[in-house]
Amino acid sequence: MKARGGPTAADLEDMPELTDEQLANLKPAAEFWKARKKQITLRVDADVLDWFQQSGEGYLTRMNEALRRAMLSESAGGRRSR
Repeated sequence: MKARGGPTAADLEDMPELTDEQLANLKPAAEFWKARKKQITLRVDADVLDWFQQSGEGYLTRMNEALRRAMLSESAGGRRSR
């Protein structure tokens, strides 16, 4: 079993160096970081909940995805409704 810790020189021998183009195209890790979930209590209209539940298991995930799309859409447009 390998000891915990960072990579050793031997671990990096076969890894090619990044090109200037690859370095220029790197994106912040935050773009790939999965957001932490936070448990909340949310009141929604009954018909909205029914609509999501009709599609079966995973409806809470779909609700979260819909909220995320709305958030990203508003962020991209530079507007925030209240």
